[in-house]
Amino acid sequence: LLILAIAAVFPATSHAEDVNLQLDKKNSVALRLGMNQTLTEIEGSAKDKNGNAGLMFGAEYFRSVHPNFGIGLGFDLLTRGERNSAVLIQNTNTTVSGQTLAVLVLGKFMITEGKLQPFITGGMGMGRSSLKAVSTPNPGFVWAATGGRDTRTLIDTSDTAFALALRGGVDLEISE
Repeated sequence: LLILAIAAVFPATSHAEDVNLQLDKKNSVALRLGMNQTLTEIEGSAKDKNGNAGLMFGAEYFRSVHPNFGIGLGFDLLTRGERNSAVLIQNTNTTVSGQTLAVLVLGKFMITEGKLQPFITGGMGMGRSSLKAVSTPNPGFVWAATGGRDTRTLIDTSDTAFALALRGGVDLEISE
């Protein structure tokens, strides 16, 4: 049984294609590939987006414990593309980027009758996010402390926190 699904993950406004492989009656694996756009902002002299659109990759394993419910494990890697900002730090060009990795325990409720099979997946676990901001003074400006025009890493940090996930979609059975 091969199933193709389209899923959306929030709050990162990710859009991905899932390919699900039913290993046997009780076990399935899903691989996800898509794009994501962060909704968060970073603040300096002004606010700007915390990166541009980036790649999303994920994988899930589910074991069916009931015909309509499975439990499993999953991970997602969401990268944020580099965003160049002329407003984040006054009189500089600043590049912001980062990524998030989440490892989750998941539950999946699905309606398994018919070719179209709606589902909802939820989970909790741990996530690790990183943020990097690199800045160079604009032409005609220098760093006040040194008088130089060198490129400086102003932020290079990461943190681990509790993570939640909620996804919904429709599986389309394309073969048995």
